Amino acid sequence: MLRFAVVAIVWLQFAGVASGRSVWLSSSTGHSGVIREYDVDSGEELSSFTVPVSSIDGLSYDQRGHLWALTEGRGRVLQYSRSGTLLRDVTLNGLPRSLEGLACIGENLLIASPGAKLYIEVDTSGQILRTVPMDTAWGYSGIAAGGGQVFAAGDTRLAVLDAATLTASSVRPFPTFGSTGLAFDGQFLWTNYRDTIKAFDAHSLSEVHAFSVPNEFHEGMAVEFIPEPSTIALLTMGAFGVLAYGRRRRDVR
Repeated sequence: MLRFAVVAIVWLQFAGVASGRSVWLSSSTGHSGVIREYDVDSGEELSSFTVPVSSIDGLSYDQRGHLWALTEGRGRVLQYSRSGTLLRDVTLNGLPRSLEGLACIGENLLIASPGAKLYIEVDTSGQILRTVPMDTAWGYSGIAAGGGQVFAAGDTRLAVLDAATLTASSVRPFPTFGSTGLAFDGQFLWTNYRDTIKAFDAHSLSEVHAFSVPNEFHEGMAVEFIPEPSTIALLTMGAFGVLAYGRRRRDVR
């Protein structure tokens, strides 16, 4: 049993970036927008659906596996199922027009306004819960969240913030960031620039994976949050520890 646990942990630690995952990208097509799902191994398009707005600047997954889309400058967020069914259309009142980045934190939504240099947290009804000034002179346009952290990118920099306080613990060079597309899957940061999708180790910021998609101007992106392998490994060790303890007690009896 212990040998099996060790093998499982090693496999989890060194499993590939892709492993059948998908990435979702938004782009504009005339008077409507489109959200497409791509396989990160092959870059193949798996599915797509249109949305009733011309431009989407932010995408994010929530805890229930639904997609949220932030419309450019129109003060709306749309919630979709994975199959493209519109679940909710929420109007955002009292927010600046320069809304570009979107991330789900818990049950709420975090929006980046680089023009106003604000992080704005709203609930799923559109009610403003808090606004926090960005600690920067240039403003962050891409944001992603997961594991109690928020990542904010813009002007070749990446800030890592505590999700509870939205204060930055570090700001590092991130020269590859060139659009509002930023996503975090629990281990890797994903970015997009036109036809190139890249994944970076969230700790070292070293590039670990890349693939190409048809050349369009992709604005928002989303990936599902998956706990990093070390977290899964600890849970695995704990489960096997409980099993081993129970078996030992039975043997003693």
